Amino acid sequence: MNLTRINSFTKTKTIVYTSVLMTLAGLIRTTPSYSQHKNFQVKGHVYDETSKKPVSAVSIELYNASPLTKIKSTTSDSTGKFSFQVADTGHFIIRLSDIMHEGLQQKVTIINSDINIDTLYLATRVTTLQEIAVVTKKQFIERKVDKLVLNVESSPASAGGSIMDVLQTAPGVSVTDDLISIKGKKGVTIMINGRPSSLSSSDLTRILQNFPAGAVTRIEILTNPSAQNDAAGSAGIINIVTKKLQVDGFNGSINGSAGFGVYPKYNGGVILNYKVNRLNLFGNYNISNTTGFGKYTSKRIIDQLVFDETGHTKAHNSSQNFNIGLDYEIGKKQLIGISMSGDILKSNSREDFNTKFIQNKMDSSLRVYNVEQSDYNNLSWNLHHNFNINNKGRKLTTNIDYSTFSAPTDALFSNSYMDQDGGLLREVEQLRNNSEVSIKIGSAKMDYTHPVSKMDMTIMAGLKSSIVRTDSDIRFDNKYGDSWHTDTGKTNHFIYDEYINAAYFNVNKKIGAYEIQAGLRAEQTNNTGNLITGNLINKNDYLQFFPSFFISRKLGASHQINFSYGRRINRPSYEDLNPFIFYNSPYSYYQGNTSLRPEFTNALELGYSLNDEFLVSFSYSHTKDYFTYLSYLNDTTKVTKESISNFNRYRSLGTSLSLDKDLFDWWHLSCNADIFYEEFSSFYQTQAFKNNIINVNTNLTTEFSLPGNSALLLTGIYRSPTLDGIKKNLSRYKVDLGYRKSWFDKKLILKVAARDIFYIYRRNGINRIGNLNQEFTNRNDSRVISFDLTYKFGNQKKKTSREKTSNTDELKRIKGLN
Repeated sequence: MNLTRINSFTKTKTIVYTSVLMTLAGLIRTTPSYSQHKNFQVKGHVYDETSKKPVSAVSIELYNASPLTKIKSTTSDSTGKFSFQVADTGHFIIRLSDIMHEGLQQKVTIINSDINIDTLYLATRVTTLQEIAVVTKKQFIERKVDKLVLNVESSPASAGGSIMDVLQTAPGVSVTDDLISIKGKKGVTIMINGRPSSLSSSDLTRILQNFPAGAVTRIEILTNPSAQNDAAGSAGIINIVTKKLQVDGFNGSINGSAGFGVYPKYNGGVILNYKVNRLNLFGNYNISNTTGFGKYTSKRIIDQLVFDETGHTKAHNSSQNFNIGLDYEIGKKQLIGISMSGDILKSNSREDFNTKFIQNKMDSSLRVYNVEQSDYNNLSWNLHHNFNINNKGRKLTTNIDYSTFSAPTDALFSNSYMDQDGGLLREVEQLRNNSEVSIKIGSAKMDYTHPVSKMDMTIMAGLKSSIVRTDSDIRFDNKYGDSWHTDTGKTNHFIYDEYINAAYFNVNKKIGAYEIQAGLRAEQTNNTGNLITGNLINKNDYLQFFPSFFISRKLGASHQINFSYGRRINRPSYEDLNPFIFYNSPYSYYQGNTSLRPEFTNALELGYSLNDEFLVSFSYSHTKDYFTYLSYLNDTTKVTKESISNFNRYRSLGTSLSLDKDLFDWWHLSCNADIFYEEFSSFYQTQAFKNNIINVNTNLTTEFSLPGNSALLLTGIYRSPTLDGIKKNLSRYKVDLGYRKSWFDKKLILKVAARDIFYIYRRNGINRIGNLNQEFTNRNDSRVISFDLTYKFGNQKKKTSREKTSNTDELKRIKGLN
């Protein structure tokens, strides 16, 4: 990188630092327009008159008594607490409304001090169940100050697709080579119902690609989580929340979809729920059957010798996933529950690659034909207990989880070397691979929440321990004549053990117009990698601390500014630590790195929101020991090896702009733009290098409400060129179209989706360093039209606002997950 670029980055960073300091100064002092008045606080708690429990999500509005004009509004939190900032003295009226309770009006007089109303009791609304229907219209994309929510259930574009299809349309999210990134940063932690997955990126991607979007209610994207969450995931967290009904009686839904691209894709599922008195039984089952393809082209130039490669892959996947469980209320304060979930995937694939060796003219060629059959089985069990210690929000939750994952794989590789006329130069090479990979994960977690009402403060603390064991036994055989012989150079047995113990403390407090949250998480990690076939043992033990800090300030009823800081870790997967050779062809393979170190990221973000419709943020992150994939060329054999290595550092500086607004009653617009600068610095075969790039990612989603309970959705995305260390991926873009219509009081719902309607979403790139010069193109079955039909039966109306009790919903109580 030249001196001009260094100066440019330094100047840019100085400007951003100056902006951060100036805005933080605005957080600490009151602006002139607000300094003319002393702010008074009006606060209180809302409780149910019968159960004496706090009531959340109550709409609370503040009015001037005379003339009667609305000043501002808010809602009660999970502990029933609410507060207003008032700039004038006088007489006011507070109005409370909730669909499950009778309305309440309270007069308030402010003279020269704050007002604490203390306790307001709401009477239960007397009405029959049939008269109560909670009807909400959720947009596909909901932006909040600290997270992005994709309401998959309400999006017609999700029809017949997978979770991965939905993620690729999410603002700021990219999927490249089975790696999910947020705003260009790798190291994303994927959680399902609030529980992190310990699978490798490739195994997890296979499951998500075959997990129907119809089984998901929403996806939450958090770029700077709080101390209550695991510190893993340097880029943030993506939490996938599956459907679960919690209403009285027997109810559910049945769903089926069909998609058509080059090959057909089918999936369907059922959701069932039965709740009576204190018992709630729930379950869902989904099945998917898809066929897809991939086309690959690559041109590598090595010392004037051209490797011109074309390839075609066809894969058939059949998957099943399910979730069953029960919750039982023990009295009025406790709930215990147990659940089991599973993902079962069978995959068969065929790869056909042809490589031409050209030096002025074609000299010879190599045809590689690979057949692979894999089974992926992932089972998880959860036992949870919730104890509401009192009716003021004190709560203790406990979760015990155990998961198993297995992936037996059989593969056959055939290599045919041919002359320029297509004749065989020698006998066909044959290799076979039999692998057994198993993962066992156990964890126990306890969280305690303690509101301190008199101080407008909530204290949270918790403990967690987890154990992971990965056993990877890989066997390679070569065929000589009619017999098979073990290939000791490729055969491998690797066992990886990891123990993590964690504790956290988190405090949330309101001080006037400010809300402050500070937390600290400590994680002790002990891991051992044992390469049995090579008699090599690597151990790594370390204790790390992960602070987090959030502060927000409201400027009147419409404006809010916030600042956040967090430190996070991204640990290598077992696949990346395993020195096993993943064979592609005689001229290409991948090998793990036993010396790989975890990467640590410090991230800051400064944001501003207007009416929760327009959001702008500035962010900076610095990652030490960033790891990514690099390609190495053997000058003698001409074989390309891909491996993963630590870089010296990675820096990112950027801004995000988003607008979410109803332009008219029938037209909703949601748009997002991420602009960020990335810089990589490291060594490549003892040679120092720096790479940098400016990325621009945009999403535009517009929804038109049509007559007859129908809507039309149009989504366009653009991803500018990106860098992954050395490899450069060129720009990508596509347009999706969706349609939704409902009948019979929204019990029968039809969704139609057309993804990548112009068939332009492909991945092109270049890989140039040292003596390696490569260009490549990848494309798959991305243009698909899908039809999805869902029927809901039984009681679909909520009778009570019963507090949710799963560990997933516990995560929503803090700023980092809300």
